[in-house]
Amino acid sequence: MANSFREKAEKKRTSAGNPAMMFITPPEEDHPEELDITTDPETGRKKLTIHESPAQKKLREERIRAEEAGRKRREAEASTLKAGTPTLKRAPQGGEAKTRRLQLLIQPSLYEAVRARAEAEGMSVNETIGELLRQALGE
Repeated sequence: MANSFREKAEKKRTSAGNPAMMFITPPEEDHPEELDITTDPETGRKKLTIHESPAQKKLREERIRAEEAGRKRREAEASTLKAGTPTLKRAPQGGEAKTRRLQLLIQPSLYEAVRARAEAEGMSVNETIGELLRQALGE
């Protein structure tokens, strides 16, 4: 009886009708990666040629596109930084750690005024709002 249970379990596990099998990709056998080493008759140098499967080519192209998009994003971020803007943040006053988050809805004109003040003082908008709150509370 134990054999029949094991046989049934093995059959069920390897069955094509097993729902879990739809998440397992079988290895590609139609176009395995191949390497060719040839010698250039003019220079005598060896040349390595890699033949990749369509899936490998697609993955390589996707990786290249992702790297290019990341490079462009970093360049765009770097170009938006203004000259003279400090990159290091000041330590919080009193040494208290920032552990609370606050979502604040304000008028766009008020935000622009705070942002302009922060830029003039060489601080972030967050630091400026914290400083203004401390002043308002008399701390």
